[in-house]
Amino acid sequence: MDIETKVTTIAEVSREYSVTRNSIYKWIYSYSKNRKKGVRTVIEEESVSTKLEGLKSKIKELESVIGQKQMKIDFQEKMIEFAEKEYSVDN
Repeated sequence: MDIETKVTTIAEVSREYSVTRNSIYKWIYSYSKNRKKGVRTVIEEESVSTKLEGLKSKIKELESVIGQKQMKIDFQEKMIEFAEKEYSVDN
């Protein structure tokens, strides 16, 4: 149905077929699988909890990257320390 898929509006259908908006709503409530009388459908682009989970996931990913970089830095510092001792280099 074009109304349910937002291709057209109830006002446009009412004008095109010369029926009242009330008749269209009655038809929708009687035959629509998605819309029932007294039930309001709320569509969220992205819920707060979904955003929060995404951000938590990103934080874990970035913490992992930081941990890997820190391990690399620690390794390089140990190698420099070893090389300084091995080759008698002063800072």
